[in-house]
Amino acid sequence: MQKSLGIYLHIPFCPARCNYCDFLTFPHAEAYHAPYLEALVREMDIPFVRDTLNERIADSIYVGGGTPSMMSADAIARLFDVLNERTTVSPEAEITLEANPGTFTTRDVSIWKKAGVNRVSLGVQTFSDALLSRIARMHTAEDARKAVQTLRDGGICNINIDLILALPEQTKDDIARDLEEIERIEPTHVSWYELILEEKTLLGYLVQRGEIALPSEETSVALFVQAAQGLQAMGFSRYEISNFARAGRESRHNLKYWTGKEYLGLGLGASGYVGGERHENTRKISYYMERVKRGEDPGEILPRTRADDLFEQVMMGFRKIRGIDRARFLEKNGVDVVDLAPETVAREVARGMMGVTAERVFMTEQGLWVQNDILSDLWLEWDARESFF
Repeated sequence: MQKSLGIYLHIPFCPARCNYCDFLTFPHAEAYHAPYLEALVREMDIPFVRDTLNERIADSIYVGGGTPSMMSADAIARLFDVLNERTTVSPEAEITLEANPGTFTTRDVSIWKKAGVNRVSLGVQTFSDALLSRIARMHTAEDARKAVQTLRDGGICNINIDLILALPEQTKDDIARDLEEIERIEPTHVSWYELILEEKTLLGYLVQRGEIALPSEETSVALFVQAAQGLQAMGFSRYEISNFARAGRESRHNLKYWTGKEYLGLGLGASGYVGGERHENTRKISYYMERVKRGEDPGEILPRTRADDLFEQVMMGFRKIRGIDRARFLEKNGVDVVDLAPETVAREVARGMMGVTAERVFMTEQGLWVQNDILSDLWLEWDARESFF
């Protein structure tokens, strides 16, 4: 029986760069579009990639970026045609394309659907025009509403709305507006991530100069509680720190990341996890295309220790609301997750930050807000003991 595989394809192009973004993307780089897509196709014939695709069945495919929806729909369709030639795609596969409002038409959506796309993650960020302007987005709230309708008109109704929390001067009224819009447009999934301020971005520079203010940590927590409670009141289930889904609509691809399943990363800067090894492609676009053109691997295997593996499993596992399956963790690693740092676990359970049952270990609602601090304490205890590494 073939193993299952997730496939991530990176499209590193955008119409413009938002002022909070430090992703591996290139705005205004139309001359690279066609040769890059050709390189992405060629990468599928690199021996390591070819063998991986041949030996496994793809049950989730995710085209991310960047803004994949700004690419020609016919080019996206060709990408899927080649992928289907190189691997077996499960008839039940979840196939997601990231899109931004104002970058696609009903015809584009129809072509995507015919190519196999059955889920779209729409980058809305907020339904406040003032906030959209403040973070240099190229669309309005009305553009976002129209984009949702365009997706449905083209035949794709499994829609994730991607939002950002703790934006500059964001208020409870802004969150209430976002919740009202979500209730009206009825997506199947909502991702609501807290803004991470990166120093080397325009927004980071403006905040540092005091020209723009971000909400305090206390305000950010209050905004997230408001958002989470509002979504849950609508019937969304919170299954990961920042992700909420209708029944049966959880992101199967992202769950691969959070549960340590295999996935292959194709494209500039893409990373993967196959055969117990981490593989990461170069982030230099010219080097990437040159290597692939010569039939050479554009990436490398990342050196990892047992400690790296264990910590990553715990870190990703605690992102899920259900936490870590103790029996599965024990079977995979030969150690109960609780035994890795029993003193820290006991302390956090006593504080009400963690929960432990015979089946699982998890962060409580309160613990989710201080998860990074708890993970740091877990690591310090592991590092001091060294017996499992």
